[in-house]
Order: sequence, then structure tokens, then C-alpha cells
Amino acid sequence: MKVINKLKNNDNEEMKLNATNIVVATGTKKGKNLPKYMEEISKDVYSTNEIKTNEVWIDGKPIYRYVQSFMLSSNTNVTIPFHSVVSNFDTIWINEGKSFIWNGSESLAVNWYNSSTDWCRIWLNTSGIRFKCGGNLSNRTVYLVLEYTKTTDN
Repeated sequence: MKVINKLKNNDNEEMKLNATNIVVATGTKKGKNLPKYMEEISKDVYSTNEIKTNEVWIDGKPIYRYVQSFMLSSNTNVTIPFHSVVSNFDTIWINEGKSFIWNGSESLAVNWYNSSTDWCRIWLNTSGIRFKCGGNLSNRTVYLVLEYTKTTDN
């Protein structure tokens, strides 16, 4: 294998090869130098707007991300219908590693069990996002990271 460490510019002058003079162009997008391109594709964006990630599911479809946040009340049995959150999803799941419950001073996992009166469970079913807990978590905000593929992608 031959490693190239020099290249020539438009004036036929020799240049040292480095990451800032390597240009990456994808599709019809304007080329970017390698460090900027790597920074752009490696960003993990979390938003209450739908985001198309740089990840691909096992079926070859792109993965989308959406953060659903909601305030908990004393009602410990909540269902949020999917149609009010995301549409046209094919496969959907909760990214539990990035989801949490927050009250301003304490962060809790979205699923845990401590005792019969101190537990929490969030899951998805055909009705939508389901939430149940065995204690009072009122005035806390749930940040639920949903990731999914869409039926509209091939």
C-alpha cells in the first residue's frame, strides 16, 4: 500500500497532506474539509422536533429521533397516543439510556423498581406511550427519547 503525504495545488505547487485540505463531498452537498465533516456527522441531536439521525436500522431504513416531554401529575396511569407524538412510524422504541425523569434537583431512570410503593415503568404498545408508577412523582418532567423508522422510507 502506498501512502500519499503530499499533493499538488492548482498552481502545481507541492502541498503537505493534512485533514484540513481533504475535502469530503456527499451527494449534491458542497464539499467540507474532513474535520468539519466528521464533526457534523458525529453530532447527536436531541430535540422536541423530529430529527433524522445519521444512524441506520437493521432493515436499511434511516433512524429518526424525537424527544417527548411531559409533566407528571398525581395520576400514575397515563397513556399518550402515538398520533399526537410521531406519525408514519414503522419500528419504534424508547432509548432508555438517554431518557430520564427530572424534578430540578434529582434525575431518575424511566424504569426502576425499589419496592411495591416505589417503582416506575414506561413502555410502548399499540395504544401509545404508557406510564405507570407506584408512588407520587407529581411535578416532575419526563424526557422520553423515542427512536424509530418510518413507513415512508424504503
